[in-house]
Amino acid sequence: MPLLKALTKAGVIQKSEVAIKRPLYDGTVPAIKYTLTSSGEKYFKKDVKTFDKREKKNAFCFGEVELDKIINFTEPANLFGRTASQVKYSYKIKNLPSWTSDSEVQALIPDITRMVQTVNKPDEVTALLFLTGNGWVDDL
Repeated sequence: MPLLKALTKAGVIQKSEVAIKRPLYDGTVPAIKYTLTSSGEKYFKKDVKTFDKREKKNAFCFGEVELDKIINFTEPANLFGRTASQVKYSYKIKNLPSWTSDSEVQALIPDITRMVQTVNKPDEVTALLFLTGNGWVDDL
């Protein structure tokens, strides 16, 4: 519940009181319903690939990843019949919505804090990239 409260305060979702009918019960009971605000709808995406790329989930997506610089890379070589290279690079997240700076939201979603910090200090990542007909990709 703290996350719902923080997202409501930040203007991403809104809270309303409703009455719902309970199964096998004559009458209604009070309940709280959370819905996305127009700002929340802008950043909420369905069926987003997770970081491990094995499944999809509904999630808030915000900001845009921008390559800062290529730090180093290995000479492209054959790996399992594909041309591959290990690349270390840094990136920033740009165009972050204002609600990502909310301290309560950051406390409850630590990944947001790291993303906001990339604005001033780019994050470094090492990835294994494969050469395809559409360029270098990290997921075949």
